[in-house]
Amino acid sequence: MYTYLENKFSLTHQGAKDLVKGIVWSAIFNFTLFLPISLIFLFLREVLPGLYGQQIHPDFTFYLIGIIVTLAAMFLAHFIQYKYLYNTTYDESGNRRINLAEKLRRLPLSFFGKKDLSDLTSTIMSDCTALEHTFSHAVPTFWGAVISTLVVAVGILAYDWRMGLALIWVIPVSSWIPATHNEDGGLKPSFS
Repeated sequence: MYTYLENKFSLTHQGAKDLVKGIVWSAIFNFTLFLPISLIFLFLREVLPGLYGQQIHPDFTFYLIGIIVTLAAMFLAHFIQYKYLYNTTYDESGNRRINLAEKLRRLPLSFFGKKDLSDLTSTIMSDCTALEHTFSHAVPTFWGAVISTLVVAVGILAYDWRMGLALIWVIPVSSWIPATHNEDGGLKPSFS
């Protein structure tokens, strides 16, 4: 898999490993986002019977510890995700720029005589910037979202297949419907 990523995206071996780690930690961070909702669900399940006159005795110590653990897990996951999304991406970008400079250094001077150097420099730098943005924002977060969505979908389908189908039918349908651009440049569904 690393070889595929190295060839597909022109990464070093370490860059491919860091990209995979960024994807994994993006998925883990997405899973930590379920923790606050889970605590709220548990709290409401314990407190709502009080609306019907039943005696309730919520254990606030459990919820306080749950909040602290949730915040710590979210912070740790986001901290590690940040490292693999941004720090390693810009290290890889530095390596890419150095390798590119080495390749340009080996070109004959006649190549540069035929080209507009400002246009060449602008093109190369904009391409490097686009790759930095892609590997720090788009690729890892997209695949992390795909992984976490698939895991959640499998879990919901295992719990109750009807509820699972009702929740996940929109994924293939939304990817099938093409989008068009409206007047202000934003996307709008083609059926509206």
